[in-house]
Amino acid sequence: MAKKKRPDVLKGNTEKIRTGCGNLFLTINEHEDAPYEISGRIGKSGSCVRSMLEVIGILLSIVFQNCEKDVIKKTVNHLSSVSCGSEFREGDARRMSCLDVIADRVKKLEKEVEG
Repeated sequence: MAKKKRPDVLKGNTEKIRTGCGNLFLTINEHEDAPYEISGRIGKSGSCVRSMLEVIGILLSIVFQNCEKDVIKKTVNHLSSVSCGSEFREGDARRMSCLDVIADRVKKLEKEVEG
């Protein structure tokens, strides 16, 4: 599968989400109604957490841009199972990590596109 050509402008949103580690500012940009780029920043976190979140965003973006849907789905499902020890509640949902939140938002976006 060839990499999707990036347009000059992408549609996207940034959401502020309260987590066990501080506020997560999550940006998901879309291309052709699918996630294309993702980035996240944690307020008040140390440089290690920031760096790890930046790298995860880059890796997810590469997956979104270059992989088939089944690989994307498997990758996102794995994120849902990552626990960091700072569990928190988001509404009625128990979240195990910021990665769990990222997976949730990607899944919600995919559901919106599907119908």
